[in-house]
Amino acid sequence: MDTTQRVLERQEKRYRLLRHLYDATDGGLHASISLADLAAEAGLSDSEGDAALDYLAEEGLVEYEAFGPMISITHRGVIEVEQSINQPEQSTEHFPTHITQHFHASVGAVQNASQSTAHVSQNDLEKEMLQLTVALSQAMESKGGNVVEFEAGSHKHMLAEIMVERGRLKRLEGMPGHYTLP
Repeated sequence: MDTTQRVLERQEKRYRLLRHLYDATDGGLHASISLADLAAEAGLSDSEGDAALDYLAEEGLVEYEAFGPMISITHRGVIEVEQSINQPEQSTEHFPTHITQHFHASVGAVQNASQSTAHVSQNDLEKEMLQLTVALSQAMESKGGNVVEFEAGSHKHMLAEIMVERGRLKRLEGMPGHYTLP
């Protein structure tokens, strides 16, 4: 593996750990989680989690809270993650666009810019979108309507946006976070 690939891999692991911390604490500044649990959730080994955490702490995106170690996201970390969610086409201060795009596993690869590759798993993504479609249909039937709303930045919101791009959902004009089946 060349140097560029190693750098990209480290950046992806750092972002994955930060994003999992954000998701696990719902972006709460006063919530903390153990590094071991967080690293396991993010699919990182203990040493990978330690290395990613060292970088994130040095950059002021996370902080150590107690023994164990327990870690929490900082205000700067919340801003970084929320910027990556709200403006996925733009790099953040610490992470380039191809790192922050929201894919869920690393099985295949998509070239999305010169010299950059985002690793994706079509099977996992397709499975999640199918599950969301079924859940949407059931929710719409039970509520007697044809519109569903997802909180901005939530996992379901991100999946819904991917589904809009693929023509599986329709975004309602002037109503952020509201979708309907096409």
